[in-house]
Formats: sequence, structure tokens, C-alpha cells
Amino acid sequence: MRVSVLSSTDPLLRSITALSLSDICPILTVDLDEAGTTLTYSTGFDESTTRVPLAHSCITCSLREAIIPFLLEREPENVVVVLPPTIESATVVPRFADDVAGLGWEVASAVHVCDLATIADELLSHVTLEERGLAFFEGDERCVGEIQLVGIGYSDVIVAVGDDDAALELVEHFRPHDS
Repeated sequence: MRVSVLSSTDPLLRSITALSLSDICPILTVDLDEAGTTLTYSTGFDESTTRVPLAHSCITCSLREAIIPFLLEREPENVVVVLPPTIESATVVPRFADDVAGLGWEVASAVHVCDLATIADELLSHVTLEERGLAFFEGDERCVGEIQLVGIGYSDVIVAVGDDDAALELVEHFRPHDS
């Protein structure tokens, strides 16, 4: 199985990107709240949702422990795993890749989606996740730019939506040269 992991701080862009990929391969959209993980699996023709309680306080470990057994039951040839908006792929993908390598699976790519209309402001100012209504937990003081920067800097593929040359240049400056 080949797995691509998609991240974004924008819930709407996250959903639109996942929907646009649903004709190509199955999509596993992952959402989190205090009680657990919601896994929505869509093949383009069929959709199912499963709720899994958080295994423990480590969010990234809990995500892996929910996603891997879920995919083991389905064994698609390719799949896109869509992370919750505030979860950084850099904290999930390395250990996830190690865990699934033992199953003969491969993490093919890490993809980050950003909006050029907002990315410059997000990267160059301190807009908290709480101010955007994206805080995952009470007291989450991370800023949107922090999540964006990690997403851009870690990903193999960056999808920059919009038409802003200065913002695109900023994304170009922060992205890895081999992305």
C-alpha cells in the first residue's frame, strides 16, 4: 500500500483537496476532539465513518493507533490520509512511516495545502489557532504560521491555491528545494 499524508491549516481547503483526490484513490479523513478520533473513509462511491476513542494522551500516537488498524481492515492499494487541520505532518509521518514499513506499506508523500491569499499574513504575524477557531485544546497557544511553516518545510508536495506572486515567493523561500 502507498500512503500519502495531507495536511492543511484551512479546513475548507483540506476538504476541497480531499474531494478532488477522491476520484483517484480512497481518502481517509481524520478528525479529532477531546473524546476520540473520527475516521471517514471514502472511495468515491461509498463512505463510512468510524469513531475510535483516544488511546492515550499522546495525540500523534493515538492517531497512528487508530489509522493503522483501520487501514489494515481495508488494505487499499493507495490511500490519502487527511490529517486534522492543527496536526503537523512532521509529528505524525516519521513514526507512522516506520510503523507501516513493517507491514510492507510505503509513505509515498507528505502534502501540504495552503491559501496564497492568507499565507503571507499567517507566516509573518502571530495569529493564534485560538483566534482562528482552530485550537485543538484549551490553552493551545500555537500560531497558524507555526503550523504552516512546519507543513511547508516538511512536505514533498506543496499545493498553493490562489494568485499572489509575493505570497508564492514566500512559500518558495520556505519549501524544501526537492519538494
